[in-house]
Amino acid sequence: MLQWFKAFSIVLLMLFLLACSGAGPETPPWLLGRWQVAFNPGQDDNDVLWFQQGGKVNIATEDGRSLQGLYQIKQDELIMLIQIGQRNVETRIKISAARDKLFFSNGAYYMKQDGGG
Repeated sequence: MLQWFKAFSIVLLMLFLLACSGAGPETPPWLLGRWQVAFNPGQDDNDVLWFQQGGKVNIATEDGRSLQGLYQIKQDELIMLIQIGQRNVETRIKISAARDKLFFSNGAYYMKQDGGG
């Protein structure tokens, strides 16, 4: 029953993201792949973000966990819904004009570490 609920929750999240974006989950090539912390003024966790086609993201946490989520791009903002335990957490990240950095509200930013998805 719990597996069914998790699957149902993911489907609902995906439908929500698609409805909000007004378009399919087509990912621009510049986002696909591995993004790693390049500047971390608060010395927060150094998680790695993996963006994939279809609006999917995987976060490899510093403590060894793997978190699954969905994302969408709205103008210069990346919106992620990440499943953490039984809840979904929304995170908003600012995209730099050159599309080479993803900025968190605390000043930390990520940069792409590879050439593709």
